[in-house]
Amino acid sequence: MKVEADSEIRVRARLYRVTDNGNLCFMKLRESYETIQCVVDKKALSKGMFDFAKKISHESIVEVVAKIVNPAAPVTGTTIQGFELHAQEVWCVNRSVPVLPFQIMDAMTVCEDQEAEMKGGEKAEEGEEEKKEGGNKKTLVVNQKVRLDNRVIDLRVPTNQAIMRL
Repeated sequence: MKVEADSEIRVRARLYRVTDNGNLCFMKLRESYETIQCVVDKKALSKGMFDFAKKISHESIVEVVAKIVNPAAPVTGTTIQGFELHAQEVWCVNRSVPVLPFQIMDAMTVCEDQEAEMKGGEKAEEGEEEKKEGGNKKTLVVNQKVRLDNRVIDLRVPTNQAIMRL
């Protein structure tokens, strides 16, 4: 499929991340291994649709009617960097549960202490274990048992997707 700027497209994808920036909302959409940025402008949509788009939970399946735009600078942090979508309509096809067994962002953290990851415990049963990194900063490490029990979610982590592609 040839993609041209200023054409309208309908995309159905999984919502990876939402960042609210006042009058703009940036949605990172993922389908399989590809990610693209979708910009939701408060001025271009109704206030109700803008507020709705900001509150869609991560990993929900959304359908977006958007205009394809060539950004001034390549979009970093997505696999498709030469284009971005400017939303005209945003629909939530299937909302994910608000609390997943673990978040994709937590599963992406690198665990240097293998014993801490494998060790069971009160927090490990919930799926996450606190780990201190340099001072007061804390990150969450997802327990291996929880990853295996929720393999469908674990396969959404970019590292695991890369392994599957190989």
